[in-house]
Amino acid sequence: MLMLAQNLDFLNNTANAAVVLGILMAVPAGIVVIVATAWVKTTRIREDAALKARMVERGMAAEEIETILKAKSFEE
Repeated sequence: MLMLAQNLDFLNNTANAAVVLGILMAVPAGIVVIVATAWVKTTRIREDAALKARMVERGMAAEEIETILKAKSFEE
C-alpha cells in the first residue's frame, strides 16, 4: 500500500494531475470519434446500396443509375 501511495504522490502536483486527467479524457474521446466515423461511413454505404437496389427494382437503365449516382456524388 505504501508503494502505491508513493507512486500516486506525483498527482499532488496540479500540473501532473491535469496531464493525467487530460490523457484519461482524451483516450475515450478518441475512441468515440473513431466509432462515430465508422458508423457514418457504414450508414452511407448501406443507404447507397439500398438506393441502387430500389433503382434496379424500378427497372431503371444502367445509364440512368450512373447519371443519378454521379450527380449525387457531385453534391457531396
